[in-house]
Amino acid sequence: MGFSRLASFTGHARSIAEEFKKIREDQFSSAVYNAEHTLKKVVPRERRVLGGEADLSLKGYQAWISLSVLRRSGYVAEQHAKEFFGHLVVAGWRDEHEAVDRYCLEIHKYRDNPIEQMINVAFPIANYICGFHDPSVATSIAMFLPVFAIGTELAVSREFGDKRAVETLEEQLNEIRKNWKSENNSAFRSINVKRQSAEIGGMPERSARFPDLGKHLAMTGAAQKTKVIYPSLAIDEISVVGLGIYCTTVIQEMDGKRYCATLDFSDEILARMMESSTERTRDAVIGTLTEDPDHVRRILIPDPVSIGVEAFLGSPQQSLEETFIPLILTKVF
Repeated sequence: MGFSRLASFTGHARSIAEEFKKIREDQFSSAVYNAEHTLKKVVPRERRVLGGEADLSLKGYQAWISLSVLRRSGYVAEQHAKEFFGHLVVAGWRDEHEAVDRYCLEIHKYRDNPIEQMINVAFPIANYICGFHDPSVATSIAMFLPVFAIGTELAVSREFGDKRAVETLEEQLNEIRKNWKSENNSAFRSINVKRQSAEIGGMPERSARFPDLGKHLAMTGAAQKTKVIYPSLAIDEISVVGLGIYCTTVIQEMDGKRYCATLDFSDEILARMMESSTERTRDAVIGTLTEDPDHVRRILIPDPVSIGVEAFLGSPQQSLEETFIPLILTKVF
């Protein structure tokens, strides 16, 4: 290796590794905050410092992102990419490279499903912070991992002076932050991640037995935001997927075939549903939500609620098993 390339690779790798460390620490602080909000209690002091499997998981994710960026960007000649990555490993996690490699390989298994990938990155972080397995905490952490992923890629692009990539990535970060400021947008964007946590927790899925209604509507020509009306649905369970964010699944027949519809809705829609329910159902639903308004779980309804709904076709989502298109409820009658 020429001295100039060695010096260049070493310098770039050290700069990126230093920035990666700051990004991990910022992400972990956010994870602790979200864990405390979800658990409604203070995390012990010893678990508020980044380390253990939480640090390894974040390093593994950064390793995977770095390799992906190097392969597609051309920042380093293809024949030298592996060599440069070795310098990054030495600068960033030399003493832990075997453990980080294992996390990186595990993350790579989910390369075709970014949502599931983030859930799997989040679980070791949640386990480290909580000291036990809690899908709802992992979900709250996973919701913010897109910022971590973009920040990691941004650090590499900045180091190599790629102004176009930096501009694009900064726009993506701004878009994410803008959506967080809009309660409705952020709620329904996060519902995808949160629903997967519920699935990981063992919630039964009717979608395993019936094709998705939203996809059927889209394939027959319905565009996103198309309004649909169903005058008679029976709601027998509600899934809590976040504070004021809910979903349920119902079976709907069309053209002699049965489909599974995923319905996403807010507090306001839930209140309208409860107006059409029995007193026993209202007591059960409102009582459990008063005690715990945001823990990811399924609530069985004692007496199914018969309602009509108006909704619009949402955007495609990816669950652990399939792609589906939810219906976003706007009115109950």
